[in-house]
Amino acid sequence: MKIHTDGNRVYQAQLCLRQQPERIYHHSMRHGWPYIYGVPPASSRFDELVDHLDHDGITLGNPPTGKVTRVSQVGAPIPSSREDIRQECDAAKVVCFNFYIAPSDNIFCSIKKSKPKIVCEALDLSAKNEEESFRIIRSLAQLFSQRAEKGLAFGFVADRYAELHQRFHWDDFFLAWKRNPPEWPVVWGCSEDFRKLAKVAPTDLYSREQGPKHTIFWKKPATLDSS
Repeated sequence: MKIHTDGNRVYQAQLCLRQQPERIYHHSMRHGWPYIYGVPPASSRFDELVDHLDHDGITLGNPPTGKVTRVSQVGAPIPSSREDIRQECDAAKVVCFNFYIAPSDNIFCSIKKSKPKIVCEALDLSAKNEEESFRIIRSLAQLFSQRAEKGLAFGFVADRYAELHQRFHWDDFFLAWKRNPPEWPVVWGCSEDFRKLAKVAPTDLYSREQGPKHTIFWKKPATLDSS
C-alpha cells in the first residue's frame, strides 16, 4: 500500500491506501490523482460517480464476480456492497473503495467531506497507462461538467504530480488561499463563480471548453513536455 505525503501532512483520504475531443499526449506521461470538488450529500455524489463510470465500463464490482471492496483506514480490503458504501458516505468523513476497469485491475477511490459543505472525490491513476488514464480523465471531466451545470460541483483537476508536491495539495487551491499550483495540470475545471478563475487561468497554456456555468481547461499538446 502506498502512503502519499504532502510536506508534513498526510492526507487522510490517501491513507486509505486515484465527451472531450481526442488529444495526443506524450506516452511517458504520469497521471497521478484526479479530484472533483462538489457539494453534499456524499452519498448522492457516490451514486452519480458509480452510475457515470459504469456507462464507460468502469465498475464498482470486480468483474466477472461483481464483488465490491471497501478499503479500511489502514488499507485492508473489506467485502462490501454499493448500499454499504453509500451508508458509509453518510456516516463517515472519509470512505475508500475500489473501481475496476478489468478483472482484478482496480482504481482506488476516496470520497472525503473536506468541509461541512464540500465533498471531494479522488482517484489514483498512478499505476495506469496512457490510454487507461485518459479514458478515466475524460469521463470524470464529463461528470464534472454535468454537475457544474446543476450547481453540484465547482472544481476539477487531473494532476500528474499530485503525490510529489512538497507543500501543496489541490485543497489549497480550491478551498484555501493558494492562487497558483507548483505545476499547472493537464486539465482542470471550475464553475463560473469560482473567484480565482479570471485571475489565475494561464490562457497561453490551455484551450477552453465552456458551458453556461463552467469552464474546463485542457493543456495544449505543444505545452505538455515543457510543463
